[in-house]
Amino acid sequence: MSESHGMSKASGIALRNARPDTAQHRSVLAHIPELDGLRAIAVILVMINHYGPVALPFAWRIKAIGWVGVDLFFVLSGFLITRILLETRTHSHYYRDFYVRRTLRIFPLYYCVLLGLFASMLLWNHGERYHDLTEWGSPLWSWMYLGNVQMAVLGNTPHIFALIPLWSLHVEEQYYLVFPILVRMLQRQTLLKVLVGMLVLSPLLRQLLSWWAPDNPYISYMLLPCRFDALAIGALIALRPVHLGRRLLGALTIGGGILVYFLFATVGHNLWSDPFTRVWVYSLFPAVFGGVVLWILHYGSSWQTNWLNVAPLQFIGKTSYAIYLLQAPMAGALGTLLAGTALWSNDVCRFALICATTIGLAALSWRVLERPLLQLKERLAPHERVETMGGHPA
Repeated sequence: MSESHGMSKASGIALRNARPDTAQHRSVLAHIPELDGLRAIAVILVMINHYGPVALPFAWRIKAIGWVGVDLFFVLSGFLITRILLETRTHSHYYRDFYVRRTLRIFPLYYCVLLGLFASMLLWNHGERYHDLTEWGSPLWSWMYLGNVQMAVLGNTPHIFALIPLWSLHVEEQYYLVFPILVRMLQRQTLLKVLVGMLVLSPLLRQLLSWWAPDNPYISYMLLPCRFDALAIGALIALRPVHLGRRLLGALTIGGGILVYFLFATVGHNLWSDPFTRVWVYSLFPAVFGGVVLWILHYGSSWQTNWLNVAPLQFIGKTSYAIYLLQAPMAGALGTLLAGTALWSNDVCRFALICATTIGLAALSWRVLERPLLQLKERLAPHERVETMGGHPA
């Protein structure tokens, strides 16, 4: 699917006041709160895409584009994880520290949610929903973080919606298995070439798969090699945070965002599964998000980014992993309890109710499960300087 809040406020301010040419050093050592705000924006977009109302003016446009929240997660993950790996690549316990921390951060809540989902399927209506799921495919794929591969190969998704959003967590977990080895073994210049190669090969692979399986958009959308370009953009920023002038970077990011959205809305017909979107938009939106991350690195703590530091966004960003995991199970439970009621029939009320209950449960998860595990990580793997949970809520 957050960064450590253990750094003192004074040191954070000092690093924030550093000149732009110290951005790379700052990105390694400091907690950057604006990135938590970006993570909140990402999970909000995903929830709007899944449950957002369409009755309000232009709401359907936001709902149609909400899937890009996952791409924002990927870019943040590429950046945040890579900067940690680069900082610790020479440590003697490099692999142990990284995988202990990933395991403690990701697995407990994920498997608690998965266990709750499958238990409810077995207990509800004599296990009918679980039987339907097993007819679609084996649940073991989700347990092994391979559900994205399962859906891509089958070319469809399970009837249990709560399992579908997990695909992006599976992509990130597969990334965590592969990328630390590359960072450890390759020289920085070689790693740079590999990442640039991913930027080229991912859209090329999506184009080939679009020709080979035109009726299966999931194969281009859910497989790690097809989405590595978004992760690579974030990783490239961590590896070499190129400095552009304020006006040039702002113009490229804002202008690029407007252009990409125009292409998505017109050529891509507002569809995540459109052939044009599958090949090009999956790369172009992450490039825009990369511009946003660069802006925060070089020009953060300005009026353009300070709004990302407001308390509600910071809280949602901190608990975004749980929000992402719990959104679909909570929506399913509420739908079962409130089906047929006026409250559930109104899409605005339904969306507000799903958001409120999911965020509330995520806050409980943070207090009872996640935060204690963060403290445990410091005892079991204390060698990293900076704590991060990745860009995706994982």
